[in-house]
Amino acid sequence: MKTEKEILSIARLMKQTPLFFKTDDSILEREAEKAEKLCFSKGDIIASSGENSRKLGIILKGRAEVTKDSGRVKMSVLSKGDIFGAITLFGNNPGFLTDISAAEKCEAVFFSPESIERILSEDGETARCYIGYLSDRIGFLNGKIDSYTGTSSSAKLACWLLKNTQQDEEIILSMTKLCGLLNISRASVYRAFEELENAECVVKNGKNIKVTDREKLKRYSDGTL
Repeated sequence: MKTEKEILSIARLMKQTPLFFKTDDSILEREAEKAEKLCFSKGDIIASSGENSRKLGIILKGRAEVTKDSGRVKMSVLSKGDIFGAITLFGNNPGFLTDISAAEKCEAVFFSPESIERILSEDGETARCYIGYLSDRIGFLNGKIDSYTGTSSSAKLACWLLKNTQQDEEIILSMTKLCGLLNISRASVYRAFEELENAECVVKNGKNIKVTDREKLKRYSDGTL
């Protein structure tokens, strides 16, 4: 049984997510009390693609890794406040489509479909946020597909930058995270950046990255340059 402090802590974290930031505090506290809180050691399976399970999870502490094909394809890394499992709740999918494992000691809280359905039926704003969140996930996954189908490392990088940045917008991103997003080696990422910088498509200074020529970058992404 959770303490009042734990319930309030979970509810506050829910409030910080894109799904529940407009939800009434009393609703969040009620469902936080009903939710299942679990602890995981490094390497533990949090959710599996072979698991016929419908649940929405939020990372409370630590980090988790999302992979496919028995860990061969790294999709993303989840940290405190990140949501997973939203697409499993109401569709025809049998459960999770990816594997999620603890990258380090971590904690997560899980909500049943009935819990989320109660929230959505009581709060129209939360229902709209839920639809918006799923729409954003579709866009993200389309970007991942584009990255994987690039014919070269520079094409993959160009495609990702086009999807995630604007002209002359500067972003801050580590090479380690970018390697995971593109599913290519660090050496390949550095070579791709060197090629795109020489073509004057991007400027990179440490973790700071800025797109300077989207049109030329688009030609790299579709393999015409």
